[in-house]
Amino acid sequence: MNKITTILLLLLCPLLMLANGFEDDKKKKKRGKKGKKTEIRADRQIAITADGGWNTVGANGIMTTYYVNPRIGVDLGFGTGLKGFKVGGRGKYMLSTKNFAPFLGLGISGRFLNEENVSTTLEVIDDNGLTTLETYVYDINRVLYIQPAVGFEYMSDGGFVIGLATGYTIAANDPITFISEPNEAFEIGTNLIWGNGIIFSLNIGYAF
Repeated sequence: MNKITTILLLLLCPLLMLANGFEDDKKKKKRGKKGKKTEIRADRQIAITADGGWNTVGANGIMTTYYVNPRIGVDLGFGTGLKGFKVGGRGKYMLSTKNFAPFLGLGISGRFLNEENVSTTLEVIDDNGLTTLETYVYDINRVLYIQPAVGFEYMSDGGFVIGLATGYTIAANDPITFISEPNEAFEIGTNLIWGNGIIFSLNIGYAF
């Protein structure tokens, strides 16, 4: 998670919790008058959250969720991270209609720009202890990622939303094409950033 996203989440938390307190009071008064409590995601069908982490739906940025019904949600996200600008979407099935709901999700995200002849120069220490400079040249390709995930979401009666998800991201095509032969460490590093890997995401925001 980059610094901008971290700062944004820290600023949003107290504001959203304060707003949540006011809304909770209003909800309690309404329930006192009407009696039966409705399902929260039927009342609040749109959520906007700040989303950050590693291999998230839309990198570190903004995610909008539309709840088709209390069981089914659709996430749309966009943002930037180590992979550059990304956009993505995810469908999720809520395992509960209560405020706290685990979910199963399946998403796709992508980076839709090609970068050709990118070069990276690194200091490399050989077997004799001598330091040399090596330059690696490669193309960063357009890539589509498939993202099965599990997680949970809490939506308060006042609209405060927090969610956490994990899973695995799978590149549908080769994200990197090496023009010059890389050493093993550099290849592992690029695969860690651009290839398949673990998903970890945290989102915080408000539902309307």
